[in-house]
Amino acid sequence: MKTMYENEQIRVEKAYDFLCKVYNKTDKLVLIRYNEPGYNFNYDDLGIAPHDFVGIRETHEGYDWLHAFENGWFEILKDENVTENNEIFDITQFIDDCETIENLALNINAQYKYGNHSHNENVSNANKLVTVIEILKSIK
Repeated sequence: MKTMYENEQIRVEKAYDFLCKVYNKTDKLVLIRYNEPGYNFNYDDLGIAPHDFVGIRETHEGYDWLHAFENGWFEILKDENVTENNEIFDITQFIDDCETIENLALNINAQYKYGNHSHNENVSNANKLVTVIEILKSIK
């Protein structure tokens, strides 16, 4: 595989199974921000665990990241911007939260579609909606 970019923190290589792979060469979490001049795509930062890699897939955003690495249109966030106490996006937690929200919403929908609407059911559903709102507030 051909190295496209390398410094003391990361190495970006062309790959066969991805457009490219971005390796974290450090023992700390690395965050990389997309930063193409003149454009504001609002892409999520790439978070790479210590001594691990992320693969950039063949999508529209993936090709933008590939061009960013080829042209230097990215920045590696400084150590003071990267913490290890769950302040970065946790995809596993996000998926769990989405499943919880979906289950609560389906449950509420089923009760209103097929059931009578007693006061206790309304209170229960209101509490479920509060839970959904709290989960959504906690997602960063």
